[in-house]
Amino acid sequence: MRIGDRIRQRRHELGLTQEDLADEINTTGAQICRWESGVRPAHEMLVRLADSLGVTTDWLLDGSHSSPTPHL
Repeated sequence: MRIGDRIRQRRHELGLTQEDLADEINTTGAQICRWESGVRPAHEMLVRLADSLGVTTDWLLDGSHSSPTPHL
């Protein structure tokens, strides 16, 4: 699974739209769409994504280490 697939999967699990996620990390829905299509986010945004999605950056990048945690 690619990073974009993991972003999309976790976003769906949390019931977020691309716009919802974009608002949480201060970017645009179009940027979320690009990442979900396979463009890799810059490091700073990768960290923001991981925090917002309740996962580790390692999981986003390669699916390793811990699985997603419940979003509180």
